[in-house]
Amino acid sequence: MKSIQGLCIYQFPGDQKVKACIIAKNNCGTLIGMTQFSTSNLCVVQMTIGTRKLYIASAYVEPRDDEHATLERLDAFLKSTNDSHRIICGDFNGWHPLWGCETTNKRGREVAELIIGNDMYICNQGSIPTFETVTHGRNCSSIIDITFASGSIYEKINSWNVNLEACPSSQHNSIEFTLNLFNVNTTKRKNTSTYLYKSEKANWAEFKAVLDLKMCNNGCLDVDIPTLNTNELESFITKIISTIHEACRASMPMKNNVIQCKPIWWTDKLEKLKKDVISLHHKIHHTKRKGLALDQLLEERNRKKKEYGDELRRTSTDNFREFCERQGKENVWSVTNRLLKETKSNCSPSTLKVGNSYTNDEKETAKALLNHFYPEDSPDSNPAHEQLRKNRELFPKTNDDPPFVKEEVIECIQNMNPKRAPGCHIQAFADDVLLIAHAHDKNELEVITNKALSEIVQWGDKVKLSFSPEKTQAIAFTPKAKPTWGIQPENISIIYHQVIEPIITYAAGIWGHAAKKKSCKRLLEKTQRLFALKAIRGFRTISTNAALALSQFMPLDLKVTEINQIENTRISGITQYLPDDITLEKPTPIQNLLHPALRVKIVPDSLQTSEEDPNNFTQPINIYTDGSKLENGRVGASFVVLSKNKNTITKKFKLHDSCTVFQAELFAIDRACTWSLKRNIKNIKIFTDSMSSIQSICNRSNTHPIVANIHKNIKKIREDGTVVITWVKGHAGCAGNEAADAAAKTRSQLKEKF
Repeated sequence: MKSIQGLCIYQFPGDQKVKACIIAKNNCGTLIGMTQFSTSNLCVVQMTIGTRKLYIASAYVEPRDDEHATLERLDAFLKSTNDSHRIICGDFNGWHPLWGCETTNKRGREVAELIIGNDMYICNQGSIPTFETVTHGRNCSSIIDITFASGSIYEKINSWNVNLEACPSSQHNSIEFTLNLFNVNTTKRKNTSTYLYKSEKANWAEFKAVLDLKMCNNGCLDVDIPTLNTNELESFITKIISTIHEACRASMPMKNNVIQCKPIWWTDKLEKLKKDVISLHHKIHHTKRKGLALDQLLEERNRKKKEYGDELRRTSTDNFREFCERQGKENVWSVTNRLLKETKSNCSPSTLKVGNSYTNDEKETAKALLNHFYPEDSPDSNPAHEQLRKNRELFPKTNDDPPFVKEEVIECIQNMNPKRAPGCHIQAFADDVLLIAHAHDKNELEVITNKALSEIVQWGDKVKLSFSPEKTQAIAFTPKAKPTWGIQPENISIIYHQVIEPIITYAAGIWGHAAKKKSCKRLLEKTQRLFALKAIRGFRTISTNAALALSQFMPLDLKVTEINQIENTRISGITQYLPDDITLEKPTPIQNLLHPALRVKIVPDSLQTSEEDPNNFTQPINIYTDGSKLENGRVGASFVVLSKNKNTITKKFKLHDSCTVFQAELFAIDRACTWSLKRNIKNIKIFTDSMSSIQSICNRSNTHPIVANIHKNIKKIREDGTVVITWVKGHAGCAGNEAADAAAKTRSQLKEKF
């Protein structure tokens, strides 16, 4: 089984397919898998709650022959742990009256001898079958799933039952029981409470207020109850109950119930089909008890089961297709790795084999893991290693970083991924190696590969690195192929666009110029042709151009060239497809930003309406900035300076037509800060009607080149003065804002550029 969030899965695959496993929630106490007793057909875990230890085993025995000697291994396990608590659950494929069967077979007698010989007690109750199937139109059922426990724990197992509704699509019915490790309950009482809310923690004043409000809004107080007929009365009662529930949810906590986790793609239609199958399952059991014919019900159940299974597969496939389409060019490997990796699932804690013995508990296992992964490093006489140890004691002669500030810490917390544990982030650490060897025959290939591997191992010894043979795979590619190989044609297009194309074009900004060569172009066409033919279900005689046109695949050489030019333009800022007077805007390198502890914190004010007096100077200088882009594409920016002595200064700037209005707004703010610095003005207040500009400036780590320059200017001004940035509503009658807007539009009409 693959890993499931919130659950620990214990399984021991070995060389065989896993047929027995144990799944536990994280709050079930301390569990550790017992490797010395477990196989692919037998899973054993040790559970510790307080000072108590309990062994739980899950077993599967094949119907005809016990191919893996599971019963022998189970017998050895029971004898090795005869002084401990043990619970065994499994599919033994055996019949015997001891657990409710009407007949006996050889396997049943073997299992009965094992149970009696090890002083175990059977927990099965009743005659409800645990396995049901339809064979040749006949409903066949049996009790082959058994639960048995040691005498020391048997009386603490309560409410053993067969649940027919847990998994209606399976031939096996679910078995449920309660294990009470603290209080022995011999009466096996069943909790039948229907209470939903914790009334002892209720806020009754809030309950009354919410109930009165809901009753008035729903019109319940105006209903004349004696005049209602039966249907109207039922509807009125339902409305009253719903209103009471709303008041309860608003005023008191709910009791803890078991939450059933469902896939994110689960739909109402699937839920309805599942309930239909469960309902038919119950009808078959009731009809069988009455001795009536089952043919019609069996046929209907099989039809519903098939419909349920088909809808389940279709919905799951559609969700997977949507999952594949989430991948973009910036996260090439995020989805690809999930699709292509075939690594083993995360193993839950289990005992380990060290030498010829096994560890016995968690401490021994943890110590063995530490000794294996972090062995003691013995000093050697290697000069390079000696120099490394000497350099480790030397500290670089650099200035100390300034102390952390509150804003810096808050920014780091906000940037943390909530789905990832905080800690050290390692970047550009590659530990996966791909080795490709090519030869004309098998012997030559073996010699070349062994020689290369030998050199790699020698290098690893020098740097004290070891390689895991169990994680190393060899794949042989030959010209042979079978017509049945491959995936469904309808999925080819999705896989090609979301997986194949991003992988082939990966880092095309570096090597993409080679796509213009004829040899590379032929190789790309040859690779792409195979996917195009499968996508259109075409014959090999179809030309490559026709296949690409029908499949709507962009030729790979053109795609690589496109990505190469985009990346080179992004890095260099130069491209042959733009005029010489246009330079591309590039993010400011991290090293050119202010130190995180020195970055400015901006808390913008807001001037919401024009009724507020713009002449109420809280600072000696008020500066109104604005940027404008007209319908003809002309762009301009300006700022207007107002002071207490009624002097007005207006600065206008003409920007290139390719600039955006966002750039113009930021440019005006930047020019205003620069003007203040040159005139040594200490305290200024900047007004702008661009909320996007204010939000960008408030981001302390923004890499936009104009924003980064604004941050530096604000820091310089704040060394001896103050800067306040205020949002003002545009075109609302504010004189300063209107003047700046008019100046920007006037300047944008001129021909000369800034």
